[in-house]
Amino acid sequence: MRRHRQPPLPFVLLGLCLLAVVALAATACHRGDDEASVERRLDQKGTMDVVEEAAKDEYDPPSDGELSEKQMDMYLEVETRAAKIRQVAQKRMEERTGKDEGDEAKKPGLFDALRAVGDLGDLVTAELRAAKELGYNAAEFQWVKQQVVEAQVAMMGQQMRSGFAAVNQQVLDAMEAQKAAAGDDEERRRIEQQIADYKENAADAQQGDELEPGVEHNIELVKRYQERLQKVEQAASEQADSEQAN
Repeated sequence: MRRHRQPPLPFVLLGLCLLAVVALAATACHRGDDEASVERRLDQKGTMDVVEEAAKDEYDPPSDGELSEKQMDMYLEVETRAAKIRQVAQKRMEERTGKDEGDEAKKPGLFDALRAVGDLGDLVTAELRAAKELGYNAAEFQWVKQQVVEAQVAMMGQQMRSGFAAVNQQVLDAMEAQKAAAGDDEERRRIEQQIADYKENAADAQQGDELEPGVEHNIELVKRYQERLQKVEQAASEQADSEQAN
């Protein structure tokens, strides 16, 4: 009977090293977040190609409207990639329109102008492009973004109402102090009526819009991702400021 022989240890180690190199290379190719990789993909696939590809995606959102942690991770990954796409597209557009530093006198030709229009399209469709590059459903991403924005708006409303409540309490405390210091019953009754009217008006002002199903859940989820969301939104804001400046 012929026995199975184990391969020599050096060959085993060599094989493991080769597998590690291949895995790292595959990961790098998948991410491709460097400027050269982004530029290469922009040249390989035009704006209309991205729009047509994304338009084929369909997504049936959950009836409860609730986001998952996986979807939040997807949203952040897509927005991070989209920010890099916008940065590269903006740089290319500036170079082609003569707005790059030290070349203010350059007048773009017709070809450069047409290419700049394409760069503008890349800016507009950066999120769709990022979603497809990363292998995500563009329709699902757009739904997730809508839910995230809705949750953030609802959070702002809650924060504003909380701030108003604190101010209202300060006003009521001051009015109660006036009532305690009133010189006679008539003045005291007048202040009591003012307090009652103020409380009624404050209660009406504190009434918020009824939240859609799932929004409360999404608010709590967004809160847990707040730090990462702020980093992504700050990068997007800085990019928007750069575009306006140019």
